[in-house]
Amino acid sequence: MTKSKPAFATFIALTLLCVLLFAISCKSQLTNRNPKINQPILAQEFPALWNELLKLENVLNYSGRFLYGDISALKEGNYYLLGYNPGGDLNEPTLRDDIKVWGGENNIRLTPVLQHNLNKLREAIAPRQFCWSNLYFERSGDPSLIKEKNEEIYWPVHEKVIEIIKPGCVFAFGVGKSSTPTYHKLKKLLGFEGNKESYFHSNANPDNDGWEPRVTEGRYKGRPLKLIGLPHLSRYRLSAEDMEKIKEECSLMDSKQ
Repeated sequence: MTKSKPAFATFIALTLLCVLLFAISCKSQLTNRNPKINQPILAQEFPALWNELLKLENVLNYSGRFLYGDISALKEGNYYLLGYNPGGDLNEPTLRDDIKVWGGENNIRLTPVLQHNLNKLREAIAPRQFCWSNLYFERSGDPSLIKEKNEEIYWPVHEKVIEIIKPGCVFAFGVGKSSTPTYHKLKKLLGFEGNKESYFHSNANPDNDGWEPRVTEGRYKGRPLKLIGLPHLSRYRLSAEDMEKIKEECSLMDSKQ
């Protein structure tokens, strides 16, 4: 006795449904066995760094940005570039949202001067790349609004980044004491405050607050490290003399690694 066409079609449909339900069950079991699935890239690849970020509970819901670029930024041998705090509108994503989606498309708006300077820096440090972040992760609309905030709450996160990429050089964007004092705050955090400091230009004027590139160095966590302070790169255009000095300083530090 042969099956009728409707009965056979029903049989096929039920068979396909069983196969589909079995596949869904297997995928669910696989996900449960591998909790990393669906986790943010930072949590998957750099759990210690991720855990430090989660400790910033008091600022995670502020508009902010952690790292620029993709996962290749967190690679040993890269240099670390630190601005003061992220630009942008206060209605842009929170720091919590940013760290969840980090590693994907890098959509950042750059001024022509900043784009020029970053391109020049890439040329100067090649073949190395840079890992780019900010001393503070929260946006303010006005850097002066966070000038007196405690940068040390963010420092454990930066320490984890430094531990991962082991940079020979850290670039600080902002050398003014009265505005964007990134360089001066980093000198304190790295323990370089009493170390010798030299200016890029032979005719440098120390009283020209915020506009004189400079460099200092020391040891951090047992490794040699050079701190290069540059004026705010959205307002200062790197010169050929600056680029030669950066290449020279990076070359000298690489020889010590």
